[in-house]
Amino acid sequence: LRFIVPAVMYAAERIVTIRRTRQPVTLLSVTSMKPNVFSLEIEKSGPFEMKTNGREPYSEGQYCFINCPHLSQFQWHPFTISSAPFDKTVTFHIRKSIPGSWTDELYDYLLSLGDSKTGRVTFSRNIGAERVSGKIIGPDGLALLKIDGPHSAPTQHISKYENVMVIGAGIGVTPVASASKSVVFHKWRTSVGKVFPNNGYFYWVVSHRDVDSFRWLIRLIKDCQDEVSHQRSKATSAYQHKFEFHIFVTSAKNPKPVKLHIAKEDVQAYVVEIIRQQIHYGTPVGIIVLGGQDRGRRHRKD
Repeated sequence: LRFIVPAVMYAAERIVTIRRTRQPVTLLSVTSMKPNVFSLEIEKSGPFEMKTNGREPYSEGQYCFINCPHLSQFQWHPFTISSAPFDKTVTFHIRKSIPGSWTDELYDYLLSLGDSKTGRVTFSRNIGAERVSGKIIGPDGLALLKIDGPHSAPTQHISKYENVMVIGAGIGVTPVASASKSVVFHKWRTSVGKVFPNNGYFYWVVSHRDVDSFRWLIRLIKDCQDEVSHQRSKATSAYQHKFEFHIFVTSAKNPKPVKLHIAKEDVQAYVVEIIRQQIHYGTPVGIIVLGGQDRGRRHRKD
């Protein structure tokens, strides 16, 4: 009996998983963020269908297992959803690993399905005589992608606390991005009175050599700053919310002071300058650069 019960539970879990992964996944686009990050944009259908009770299909920081049948029927890899629950589409930001790895082959395969000269491939398909956005089946007759999820993650509980601190490193910034966007653009924008969380503190640790791949995150931080400033200009009650984003840049060989006109190759200065120029007073972003001669140089504008 002690073997029968676990076996039945395992079989039931496998049946549920198989049924869940058979839902069609509509891939809208793939975007290259050189040198080593790319994003997948997926339609809110199939595994991301709106729930019958009207709730969003996933929460902040939840993750999914992704499978590409063209590469392997049996390899499933976990990735955190980088978009906020209220976004119109679902996004995953994935870091390419070494040449020949699963992520590297996925990147090459998806970009080969379109004109990738611009670094972005947008997919479409025919339904009868109509051309619609998104692609489900690849040229080999197999599903482009299969998804198992979303699955629970700690970040989904941020709405239970008044003060939250979310920390990520490298490509692990995806739950940080999802949570910060959800808090600023949804919870604070639509709330009346006190809201949970009331204060958000976000931290990201990134190697200097990888900063250039995360320009999308820098844009997101700027958008969050602009939104907080806009909310405060509309209502004084918005000042009760505190938003901070701290960036720690490690392994910097030669950190340089911020310039008014920066060279494109000076990535560290690029990040610092963008943050310093775009930030609004009262919503601080701290940047600490570690490494090189000026260890611990801190750039902050309050």
